[in-house]
Amino acid sequence: MCDRRLWSGDGERLQRQLTTLGFAVHHADTTRDDTIGGMAATLLRESEGALVPLGFPMGGIVALEAVRQAPARIAGLVKEAEQRSTQRRRSGRQANPRPFSQP
Repeated sequence: MCDRRLWSGDGERLQRQLTTLGFAVHHADTTRDDTIGGMAATLLRESEGALVPLGFPMGGIVALEAVRQAPARIAGLVKEAEQRSTQRRRSGRQANPRPFSQP
């Protein structure tokens, strides 16, 4: 399930906030490549402009590889801790993402 289904719930709310603020959201399909380097290369090839990759846990590794492959395209990096996400799901708590401001 390493695809957009992973981002249901909290991720959907975050996507709506980002879209409302005028940011484009791209879901990297990590199911088509066999290596982290290939996944990062596909992400970079299929998206345009500056990126702020967001991922956990493997997605965070892919994001770091994207930084290594194309540092000039990376405007920031968000890495979610798996343990925190799992604890939040188990406790039934929902994230309360803060609104983003445009750069």
